[in-house]
Amino acid sequence: MTATNTARRWLALRQRLNMDQLEFADLALTSRSTISRVESGDTQLKYANIQALEQSLGSPIGVLLGNDDTPAAPAWYFDYLALPAPMRRKASAIISATIKTLADPG
Repeated sequence: MTATNTARRWLALRQRLNMDQLEFADLALTSRSTISRVESGDTQLKYANIQALEQSLGSPIGVLLGNDDTPAAPAWYFDYLALPAPMRRKASAIISATIKTLADPG
């Protein structure tokens, strides 16, 4: 993957999450200027920043960036991630209960 392609994927991810650069930087535990440089292809995020994003968003970064060798996220996933944390917790409980109900053949 080229630096330009990677930069576009970071920008697309932030936009799908409806976040400005400062909000996204807060999740990645970095600065807004670093996010700007990442999105322009001038630098890459450090591993620690990627880990912070994975932890904050609850998903492997490959899924979030849509890497070819990573399973695709469901269509609703980015809407879910864009919810505030308290609403995500409620949605997670509903999703878990629904999956358990569907998985129970009895």
